[in-house]
Amino acid sequence: MADDFERAVLVSFDNNNNNTNEERTSALQQLEQFVLSPEAWKVCVERFETSSSSEVKFWCLQTLAKKLREEFFNEEEHFPSCSSSSSSPLRFTQEDRQMLRNTIEKYVAAFHCQNINDVFPMYIQNKLAECVAHAITSEGPAKRWPNFFENFASVLVNTKAGNDDTNTNDIEDKKTRAGFFLRILDCLDADVINSTDALRKGDMYVRKSKRVKDTCEKITYRPFCSILF
Repeated sequence: MADDFERAVLVSFDNNNNNTNEERTSALQQLEQFVLSPEAWKVCVERFETSSSSEVKFWCLQTLAKKLREEFFNEEEHFPSCSSSSSSPLRFTQEDRQMLRNTIEKYVAAFHCQNINDVFPMYIQNKLAECVAHAITSEGPAKRWPNFFENFASVLVNTKAGNDDTNTNDIEDKKTRAGFFLRILDCLDADVINSTDALRKGDMYVRKSKRVKDTCEKITYRPFCSILF
């Protein structure tokens, strides 16, 4: 049975008018307050793995992506050349960052399953790609996660023993992994490298975005060619 958190998420997604306007407004307010909590991302990590609701999974990934995006645009620790008068505290401790890296790698590792589209509907894949992209921008350029693409390659490129490239299901899974990788790159380009948010925020954020681009340009993409062609 859903608890108050899951009920609030489900009510916020209600498009069938099964709830009153007051109930939906209350649910949205509850979730807005929840997102402000420093621990919100940890709850989302846990609920994504344990909830049976697609709506809850989607909302949790959406919130995690938002937290990662905010972290990138607020953190100063690993961008010493980008001084700022902002007094915003870092949201993530070193232990939090390690947990995030482990979590994202675990999420991507789930793509090593068969019949991926049955396990991860497309709208979940899209949000997961967004989370991966923002985790890369937060951790990669700061050299906290120097082997992130290599780790993803080991999952997205390799297939389970016994898979057959002539098998229709295996071919579809391979295409899904390729599409997922391309969506990660697309999110990196649209949300970070060519981000209008960075342009609006000023030169410091443009330099941060450029640092992500410079990091990505140094990556060897050869391991991914086998899933793209």
